[in-house]
Amino acid sequence: MKKISLSDPFLNKVEKNFLVNCYNSTFISSVGKNVEKFENEIKKYVKSKFCNACINGTAALHICLRVLNIKKDDEIIVPSLSFIATANAVLYNNAIPVFMDSDKFLNISEQKTINFLETQTIVKNKTCFNRKTKRPIKALIVAHMYGRPSEIKNLIKVCKKKNIKIIEDAAESFGSFYNKKIHTGLKGDIGCFSFNGNKIITSGGGGAIVTNNKNYYLRAKNLINQSKIKNIDYIHNELGYNYRLSNLHASIGLGQISKLNKILRNKKKIFNFYRQALRKFRSFTILENPKNCICNNWIILLKILNKKINYKALIKKLSKHGVETRPIWYPLTNQKHLKRYQKYKVNRAIIDHKSTLCVPSSAGLKKKELQKVIRCLKKYD
Repeated sequence: MKKISLSDPFLNKVEKNFLVNCYNSTFISSVGKNVEKFENEIKKYVKSKFCNACINGTAALHICLRVLNIKKDDEIIVPSLSFIATANAVLYNNAIPVFMDSDKFLNISEQKTINFLETQTIVKNKTCFNRKTKRPIKALIVAHMYGRPSEIKNLIKVCKKKNIKIIEDAAESFGSFYNKKIHTGLKGDIGCFSFNGNKIITSGGGGAIVTNNKNYYLRAKNLINQSKIKNIDYIHNELGYNYRLSNLHASIGLGQISKLNKILRNKKKIFNFYRQALRKFRSFTILENPKNCICNNWIILLKILNKKINYKALIKKLSKHGVETRPIWYPLTNQKHLKRYQKYKVNRAIIDHKSTLCVPSSAGLKKKELQKVIRCLKKYD
């Protein structure tokens, strides 16, 4: 029985041709033309002034925090629902996460975060301080969960007033836009993407940082390249990282981004199929997308309406039918090494984690495979 996977890469001869050409050139490491070409294609698509490609989305997020000069014991506001890298990147910088609850789209709750900033913080000498811990709050990380743009219009205003920088963890939202014109990653001060094997487009491994701030771009470029300022003499001006993307990975990325529009069209069709097919179900529905935006529909999310259905049991049952499903990200506030950090009114994230599943969403899914998923779900409706 062939398994229907959650999110397979959409690959064909296009990527193979790019890879063969790269191999034949002998420039297979971090030196080569394809990295710059890939960066230019990303800039062109998202309409950013600057782009730094790097080895993965986690490295990109780590560098974003370094670029903003986050220091030891600075506090960073972080969503409670996100992949572990969102919080780990904060710890890499010896900073301290403060967790916020999620909204109905699984994104950071704009209202609760604003409430926290307005009631639990104070500004002294242009620096925002946490009233409870007395530590400075330097940045806010916004993660666009499963490709859905996070509502932050009012939050941006409050952060500007509090002198708090905004980092957009857009790892899952390449191809998603606010108001059909502003790409995720560009509303805040700096943003980053992931091109892991299961993302909308992949470069095998890989990530990117985007910004319209030239100083941020130059600092990120330096940090990614071991902070080397003189290549031939190997002179380095500060602690840096070997986070450069390889020419081989960029080759796959170039092939993928050339097919992005087709991938996004396929994803939209899959989203609409699930929406239509589940309309008459009593126990299940899909999580809708926010209004006034374009969502890349990276992963389709199934909402379990029947409280008698245990999500872990459902995953096992569907797996026996050859259908791969997964729970959404485990709440960061429940992770063993993160439990000791401050959280603010986190409750919805805990509830949604137990009632939301990721269902097969690969761009190459065939109609008969989607129909099988629906038939399997019908058995438990």
